[in-house]
Amino acid sequence: MSNTPHLGLPLLFAAQSQKHVTHNEALLILDAVAQLAVIDRDLTTPPPSPADGARYLVAAGGGGAWTGQDDAIALWQDGAWSFLAPLAGWLAFVADERLFLVFDGTAWTPFAAESADAAQDLQNVARLGIGTTADAINPLSAKLNKALFSARSAGEGGDGDLRYALNKVGSGNVVSLLMQTGYSGRAEIGLVGNDDLALRVSSDGAAWTDAMTIAGASGAVGLGTSSPAPTGTGSRGLHAKANVVGAHVAARVENEAASGYSSLWLGSSNDGLLRGSAAAASWANQLVFLTSGTTALSFAVGAAARLKIDAATGGHTLPGSDNAYTLGAAGARWAAVWAANGVIQTSDGRDKTVEAAIPSTDAGRLVDAVAPVTFRWKVGGTEVEVVEDAVDGPGTAAHRERPRPGRRQHAGFIAQDIRAGLETAGLDIGAWGLCDLDDPDSRQWLRPDQLVALLWAALRDTRTRLATLEAREVA
Repeated sequence: MSNTPHLGLPLLFAAQSQKHVTHNEALLILDAVAQLAVIDRDLTTPPPSPADGARYLVAAGGGGAWTGQDDAIALWQDGAWSFLAPLAGWLAFVADERLFLVFDGTAWTPFAAESADAAQDLQNVARLGIGTTADAINPLSAKLNKALFSARSAGEGGDGDLRYALNKVGSGNVVSLLMQTGYSGRAEIGLVGNDDLALRVSSDGAAWTDAMTIAGASGAVGLGTSSPAPTGTGSRGLHAKANVVGAHVAARVENEAASGYSSLWLGSSNDGLLRGSAAAASWANQLVFLTSGTTALSFAVGAAARLKIDAATGGHTLPGSDNAYTLGAAGARWAAVWAANGVIQTSDGRDKTVEAAIPSTDAGRLVDAVAPVTFRWKVGGTEVEVVEDAVDGPGTAAHRERPRPGRRQHAGFIAQDIRAGLETAGLDIGAWGLCDLDDPDSRQWLRPDQLVALLWAALRDTRTRLATLEAREVA
């Protein structure tokens, strides 16, 4: 054997002359392949001005002085090229790519992709940096512009699925995706200190606002709250919450189409809220509450319905319960009620317990005691002015109320006069009353319909007296 089996170093022989030549040749080969680091692996022809000792891997299709030397190690030494044929298992570091290669006996390939056994060498790596330097805080670091995770197909030994798993030790820990600007947090999604899925945002990386939370136990969705709690046992609804001082709290459903609608549907039928655009053929510029035609649209306070539009009665507007609620109040009056017909009051005798007939003399005393008057209201109405509020954003507005004095003259009664007349006549009826029974100085009200009965009784007495007088004249 004249050469070593692995590096091909020439051996010295007994009584060999000029042993230094053979020895120096072996040293040069050893210098070329030990700690093998080549400059490039993509050239097919020699570079124009290589440095002494420069090493290259000859790319496939070598030409010029590299002809026939594909995959060989080209060494520029003493003004000439020499070549070393690699053996299977040799390693080389490619400087311009910062990449380790291994020769498999046929070609040079990236070291980590060589085989499953070679990839195992990367297990339990303390730090790994891709395009950057990893540190103790970020032991896995990457600096790049794009990243791709692709599922392994069944033909490649996989099942076509790809699941990216992030695990935390306990419920009180954090596992999340943190998005930053200039390394300052701006948005975070994950399990932050509990097992609820949270989406939160920040303008400075220090103060965070809860944008959305999905409760892990119930599936309830919260907007603007970290503790969604829709009403109802086992509810999985939506809980929206805001804390905005001096501004409107709003949720918007918007359709940008000029002739479209914005709608919010509740349930599987056509129940919900619809807003027609200005150009819509129907419901133009209207906010419409819709039902499927078989249900009632109800407005409730607490658990009790106070007002409803009932399909079962032909769409009539009804109170939630019979004879339970009033329309308006002493300090919240309607300016006027327009109707084709007058107010209908139930007056069935089966609903009443008759106490007695109204004494005509008492009714007459009331008529004598109370004089009708003409008057003007000190506050004839309230003008409501819409004030656009730029702070709240476009489409929002506040309003300002401004009382105005009465303009027209009216005819009627003064409640205090009716009260005094009733006391003079010795009558205690519901034609007069206090808005607050516990406050004698509260506003006083009248029921003109009950005064009709008193006037009727006085008129009956007057007609009786007139008939008596007429009978006397005839006699």
